Amino acid sequence: ELLPPDIAGDVLRYVREFEGRERKANVVISGPVGAGKTSTSAHVVAELRKDAHLVPAADLFDGLQKQIDSDLRTVDILIVDDLGTEIVTPVSLQNWHRIVDERYDRGLATIVTTNVEDVDSLFQDERTRSRFMARCEVWRTPRKDVRRWMAERDERARREAAVDAADGDAG
Repeated sequence: ELLPPDIAGDVLRYVREFEGRERKANVVISGPVGAGKTSTSAHVVAELRKDAHLVPAADLFDGLQKQIDSDLRTVDILIVDDLGTEIVTPVSLQNWHRIVDERYDRGLATIVTTNVEDVDSLFQDERTRSRFMARCEVWRTPRKDVRRWMAERDERARREAAVDAADGDAG
């Protein structure tokens, strides 16, 4: 599984320490488009083997998720993808606070992915920000597009294989 190199250590440590924590830590994964934030959150869930629900922030805030709010409040890990891109209304902000509040009280983990660098600005309500950030890790993905990084890695591997093959033919 591919992890952005700058945060791979954070991911592995989080997974290793997860079960030992009575109150699970939230995570904000911040970085540019294509940096591997969503795939990193999926990797965490796969490693932990926990029930999870991924919801795009735009869907969460436009009210389409009302029918599954109870799931969002109780699932082992909630992933909110692309927080900071949604249109916020007073009702959606109140709904988001209720979800964060209940997950905080239950000690459940929430992972947020975002392109926003100023993580505090993601929370327009101080109560929600305080509860979410009280036990939160912030991981910043590398500035480089992970897709480009993968292409460069694959190209290096092809070159190394070609050199190895040439050395084998020469010997």
